[in-house]
Amino acid sequence: MRSPTDSASAPNTASTPLPSRDNAALAALAPWPDPQANKYTRGKLSLVAGAAAYPGAACLAGAAAERAGAGYTEVFCAGESLLAVRSFRPSLVARDWREWHPARQEARRADRTGACVIGCGFDGDARQRELVAETVRAATGPVLIDGGAIGL
Repeated sequence: MRSPTDSASAPNTASTPLPSRDNAALAALAPWPDPQANKYTRGKLSLVAGAAAYPGAACLAGAAAERAGAGYTEVFCAGESLLAVRSFRPSLVARDWREWHPARQEARRADRTGACVIGCGFDGDARQRELVAETVRAATGPVLIDGGAIGL
């Protein structure tokens, strides 16, 4: 077995330029919010995820959204997953996915930046298929279909 320091196992970077590791260049990719900014200025994400069997998917996707810079992350998940999401990260607004009404969400989105991620931790039941179809039909902003929703 080769060690990570062996030249044969090192990545070939001769022909592929690496992104700058300069702190100023990296900071420019995600500018500091204006002092007058609020959570919606950073963007609102609606996350529809976390079937009863996979609450961790909703937890991890919600945490990733916040780490990526979303100012307000609302997680719609199976009722059985609510406690896990709320306990994992209290800053996530967790709701039962029976409250997910994409057409109403889109109407409220008019004055706010927003996107939707759907499917993390889906296990393919009929209700989840309906959630995906309703979301895609009502979408006026970006929608990322992920995880178990890809094959629905």
